[in-house]
Amino acid sequence: MIGRPHSNTLQLCIAGLFLFTLSSCSERTPEDNCRAVGDNLLQDTRFTTLAAPRPQRLWKSSAHSAQPSFIYSAQDGVLTIEQKGTEPWIIITQSPDAEKLAGAVVEFSAEIKLDLIPPEIAHGFKQGGGLRLLARHSGQIVLNSLLDHQPHDGIHDWQTVKVVMAMPATMDYLQAGFIHQSGGVLQVRNPSLRQMAQSCATHSDH
Repeated sequence: MIGRPHSNTLQLCIAGLFLFTLSSCSERTPEDNCRAVGDNLLQDTRFTTLAAPRPQRLWKSSAHSAQPSFIYSAQDGVLTIEQKGTEPWIIITQSPDAEKLAGAVVEFSAEIKLDLIPPEIAHGFKQGGGLRLLARHSGQIVLNSLLDHQPHDGIHDWQTVKVVMAMPATMDYLQAGFIHQSGGVLQVRNPSLRQMAQSCATHSDH
């Protein structure tokens, strides 16, 4: 009889632990299994080669026209892009191995800071600044993710944005980068492109 209270207490503890475990499991979501299974596939994540001779640059720039309308530079790992003219866009990119990622789920992310205003001359492109992910096969675009995250416009302090995308099963070119299609300033740091578990659902986030 002396041991009965302790036995009851033990049974209550076990029952409580079982209910807690059951509750924790029931609250799990599909994204609990969404995790990186590979290293960062981007090179020069501190943008140190921007001013290097062209063959040594790991990040490439492309603009709407040859007329210089944007300036860009990097300091302490922060890429800064500012509109100075009237052309509508510039993009800073690199091209990871597309064939190795064909059919994979990838997460493209970075920290961005926005101080964006409407362009001086209105244009028909999506306004804003942030992530761009593009894939081609035999010259045809098979994936085009452009500013598919929030925020991508206006004025915002540093925050992480990302897109999780299933890559086409067949592609021979992949481009990851940062596009500026507004007035004002876009800043970027800590870019990452990582292969994710196949259980990951495609989505954008901030």
